[in-house]
Amino acid sequence: FGKLYSISGAAATNLSSTNPSRVPGACPCGWHLPSKAEFQEMINVINARSLPFQEILVSNRLRTVDRSNGGLWCDGKEEYSGNNFSGFSALPAGKGAKFGVSFSIMNMFTNTFFWTSEPSYYSEIKKNDVYTVFAVGKGVNYSSPLMDFLPFTAHFRVSVRCVKNQ
Repeated sequence: FGKLYSISGAAATNLSSTNPSRVPGACPCGWHLPSKAEFQEMINVINARSLPFQEILVSNRLRTVDRSNGGLWCDGKEEYSGNNFSGFSALPAGKGAKFGVSFSIMNMFTNTFFWTSEPSYYSEIKKNDVYTVFAVGKGVNYSSPLMDFLPFTAHFRVSVRCVKNQ
């Protein structure tokens, strides 16, 4: 499923909300950590021929196809089966959380989360310690059950998806 990164490992000390973000972070030379706007642009392209917006369709087009052993995605509903039409190949890697010396992995096989290059101003109290992730999977948000942009604090560890520089 790949490595789960801290925000400091994913973005180093650079953050950006531009499109493209130009934040190299954990990405190899010639690639960058995408901003929220870049993820949104990808979603719009995937949904381009489906108006109005169809969340199940877009979520399925992002998910890897793996039907072996019952499949990797354990969402509980057949209509959430991935078809990877987009080639994004999202795997349900879940998220990790570090609290002190303790580390645990949660939501594996039901969700995947990707750091964006952006801070999140979800909380004025913690505005310097909250970052935006792109989430795909079961019940990522009450109003959006299959994908959303969520605020995560720095103690979380999630996946990174790099975008090739143009």
